[in-house]
Amino acid sequence: MPSEINSDSFKLVTISYRSEAQLSDRWHDLVSLLEVSKLRNAASDVTGVLLFDGTYFLQTIEGPSQGTKRIFAKILQDHRHKNIKSFEMQEIEERDFPDWHMELITSDETSRIVADMGSLEFSYRRLREVQAMSVDVMRQRENTIVSPHFSGRSEPFEDDVSGDSNEPIGNA
Repeated sequence: MPSEINSDSFKLVTISYRSEAQLSDRWHDLVSLLEVSKLRNAASDVTGVLLFDGTYFLQTIEGPSQGTKRIFAKILQDHRHKNIKSFEMQEIEERDFPDWHMELITSDETSRIVADMGSLEFSYRRLREVQAMSVDVMRQRENTIVSPHFSGRSEPFEDDVSGDSNEPIGNA
């Protein structure tokens, strides 16, 4: 029944997952991942947000069912992700990130949203809290005079929020 398949592909869905980042060159690999993701997502009408704490990714993608599933299948095969733990796919009425083909929440911003990504509670309620706080961070960023790309920082992966540590977050 082609009409059912066709109408199914236009349903909006969301998929979220957490994975361990496998980046050989953090800056280059992350910039490359974002550039490719934005183009691929735009072509498939998929939007989303990517949180990165220096060790883990937490990503939500949303859009038409067929395109969103196809992109998630590519993520599952991507060597930059290890130990992927996904939330179940959900049908949604509207998008949480309608204007972002892929936006990065930097490590210092992520640490304010999720203190310990490795032990993040995998519940729908907690995921919705994280998503709402991500939207708030992006709105705050848009309202500042700081450069919009990576919050104006040349190296967005250093944990300098408290000023107590100069050590980078992530894999040693």
